[in-house]
Amino acid sequence: MKRTVAFSLRIAVFFLPLIVLLEILFRCLVPACSRPLASIDPETGLSFFEKEGQGEGLFTTGRYCNEAGYWRLNEHGYNSLFEYEYSRTPGIPRIAIIGDSYVLGLWIDQDEHLEVYLDSIMRRDTQVYNFGVWGSFLLSNIQTAIYVDSLYDPDAIVILVNQYDVTGSLRALGPPMYKNFQLSQNNCGFYIIPPEPYTGMKRSIYNFVRSVTNSRAILRYLVLNAKLNLFRMHGDIPLAPAAGTGSSAEDFEPQDTLLVSATEWLLNCLSASIQGKTLLFVGDGPRYDGTTPEDLTHYIDCVLVDFACDSNDNLHFLDLGPVFMENYNRDSLVFSPSGTLHWNAYANRIVAEAIYEELTSVSNLY
Repeated sequence: MKRTVAFSLRIAVFFLPLIVLLEILFRCLVPACSRPLASIDPETGLSFFEKEGQGEGLFTTGRYCNEAGYWRLNEHGYNSLFEYEYSRTPGIPRIAIIGDSYVLGLWIDQDEHLEVYLDSIMRRDTQVYNFGVWGSFLLSNIQTAIYVDSLYDPDAIVILVNQYDVTGSLRALGPPMYKNFQLSQNNCGFYIIPPEPYTGMKRSIYNFVRSVTNSRAILRYLVLNAKLNLFRMHGDIPLAPAAGTGSSAEDFEPQDTLLVSATEWLLNCLSASIQGKTLLFVGDGPRYDGTTPEDLTHYIDCVLVDFACDSNDNLHFLDLGPVFMENYNRDSLVFSPSGTLHWNAYANRIVAEAIYEELTSVSNLY
């Protein structure tokens, strides 16, 4: 017994100073990744960021904690340089940008965000609000758009469409999602399944693990920088794209019929819910590097949305594939930081310019 106690004390004497040293290292010298904590609103089912905890921090990537971007939640709980208002100022247009982590913009500083660039190139005073939440798919983004419209009353709503946006929205193609709305189908047609957040003991364990991980720099480094999957407590993101590989609806395989009809149903719901306003979908594309074949500059999910927009006069679609290709051929600059497909400051600027030109063309805002 005495030997066991003595051995335990030696272990503690060795490891405690080491843990303290590592904590200081990953807090000060090589800062571990910090990111805002997201939860599910029980009333709306939408994700929101918790301002009560850590409201700002430094997002870093990789084992060497490469600095990516500084983030700060505004008073409304969104990662933006701008403060938001519910009330409208007469004569000042308002634009809402909705999407996943590309819009959230943790990989860059706030003054390099998409909404900042879009605001800077407007020919008149404009309010541009960023409602980005990581890991959101098309259906959740549409639900967010309806919520944002009711609360902030924007003149135009811009929704980013990315790879797996449609497939991730369908229950038939993926597991239940704890933070996303999903679409299912029965004999009566399509219906929406709300997010399934953790309950009971699983929720208590999840909240405890998340709280401890967020408060300890060592654990944040292991989970967010070193990518050690210590706790797998959420549904996997479905990674099976549509079967088609072409750049138009005619190229779809027969098994993609579900995707086509589901996309049309989702966009018709959005169009019916928000009328008399500009609704613009922006389709992301593979990062053109000078060698990418021109017919592979589209994501199938974006082609699905583009096809559905063609049959609805209330919806518009902007394809970023040609935008990336044109700018790379001219400037030979990359669009993403090393190790991620997320947009860098240069990509945000050219995307903002493309959105501005499209809004000028399809709306009466300018």
